[in-house]
Amino acid sequence: MGVLGVVVWSTLTITARIFLARTTVEPMIALGHPFSLSDAFWTGWIRTFANQVVPMSGIAAYAKVLRDKTHISWSELAALAAPQYVLAAAALGVVGLIAVTAG
Repeated sequence: MGVLGVVVWSTLTITARIFLARTTVEPMIALGHPFSLSDAFWTGWIRTFANQVVPMSGIAAYAKVLRDKTHISWSELAALAAPQYVLAAAALGVVGLIAVTAG
């Protein structure tokens, strides 16, 4: 893979994480719950790490952080579920396509 490959992979990974963070921030702002991009970025990492330890536990960690940081109601949090998955899949799909094309 080489150094250049690692740099490209790292750059694409961080870019994907920023896209995923935006998919958290924008709906939260639309619902009237300000949530910073940096908080969303690290919440994404927490979710991913938790999923590696216990599958599907990341969603619980994600909900916990969102509720602690924004005091969002459970019904509003549930309303975010479907768009979150669609937006996350689209963001990862675009970044994955770029990664495959880059070699």
